[in-house]
Amino acid sequence: MPSRSSHRVIDQGLRDEVYISLVRSLYADPRTLVVGSSGSVLAAFVTAAMTGHVAFYGCALAMLALTLVRAVDAVQFKAASRTLRRPSQAARWELRYTALSSVYVFVLGLWSFLAFALQASPPVQLLAFSMTLANMIGVAGRNYGSRMLVMTQLSCAGVPLLAGLTLAGNSHYAVVACVLAPFLVSFKTIADKLRATLARQEGVAAYMIFPDRTLIEMARAKPVDLWALRSVHGVGERKRDAYGQPFVEAVAEFLADAAKRAG
Repeated sequence: MPSRSSHRVIDQGLRDEVYISLVRSLYADPRTLVVGSSGSVLAAFVTAAMTGHVAFYGCALAMLALTLVRAVDAVQFKAASRTLRRPSQAARWELRYTALSSVYVFVLGLWSFLAFALQASPPVQLLAFSMTLANMIGVAGRNYGSRMLVMTQLSCAGVPLLAGLTLAGNSHYAVVACVLAPFLVSFKTIADKLRATLARQEGVAAYMIFPDRTLIEMARAKPVDLWALRSVHGVGERKRDAYGQPFVEAVAEFLADAAKRAG
């Protein structure tokens, strides 16, 4: 059982070894984090050059600084992870990851807010909106093990983004804001239910079935048979044969229900 003195962001009630494993998963793929963040930083500098506005340059510089700090943090974790044995140690790394990532996505949300609230040109708005939305989806994919972490990051990016869309004074943007919020919530809920259902059947922790990136790609590709499932990233032959059938059946059932409603 978890220690009473530990301050965990990741779900309470987990066994210590499961909790430590979940903290490790936050730092599992630093290369993807750096590459994705670099794309966002480049897009932010492009919008700053297009607008010439100091606030856009401020967001771009802040994103660059945070990307470098998070990269250093990932390197430090890799070195320290060899001796990571106690929940109290994991909790400190978890809080560092949560703080840095939450500030980063808040800057992303602020960038989008400025693009719409200051009524920048459509290309600037499109760049800010698309990069922020892509990062929000990535947040859900990287950090499904921690409900609070996911919700904190989605709120830090989503609230400023939705506020900017609402304050832009454009009815079309207001409609997008109304659609976007429930979409993000439902996207997370569907993936949670798929993984939790199978995990209960197997009697293991939910995150051990398929990694988060695989679930997101599965939701996009919508494979309806095992042959289609083999093309989804992260689904090897062993897991496809052992766990694939319930997932493709769930996807097929969802598509059938959608077709009935559409008809």
